[in-house]
Amino acid sequence: MPLSKGEPIILTKLAPEGTAAGLGGLLKKDMRAYTIKVDDVSGVAGFIHPGDRVDILMTVAMPSKSGEQFSKVVLQDIMVLTAGQVWQPAGGGDPKSVNTVTLEVTPEQSEVVEPGKVPQGKIHLSLRNRTTSPLRPRRE
Repeated sequence: MPLSKGEPIILTKLAPEGTAAGLGGLLKKDMRAYTIKVDDVSGVAGFIHPGDRVDILMTVAMPSKSGEQFSKVVLQDIMVLTAGQVWQPAGGGDPKSVNTVTLEVTPEQSEVVEPGKVPQGKIHLSLRNRTTSPLRPRRE
């Protein structure tokens, strides 16, 4: 939970008793942390940060259309838990840095974005405005 300088720490700002440190302690009940690889294009050029909310788009090749693709929003208003780089082994060489984004999703939502379910599918993230979302209507 974010705290401002000089703000008192009260019980409601603390994790529940017995909560272990780490990402698992940040997840809401029945939610999962799901990490996807992104690049500069699919990850909004590195402008996605923890606490942001994103829509997830899937781009796939159109059946029986040579080279044509289409994109569809598959999930909306998903919380970003972490964004950064991890090191992965490269085929026989030194490890390489890979950009990742970890999202808070339900088990059913994780099945929707699993890249292995859509051959030649690619995931793109669309950054949402922090003040508006379908769950939080904008106030005029």
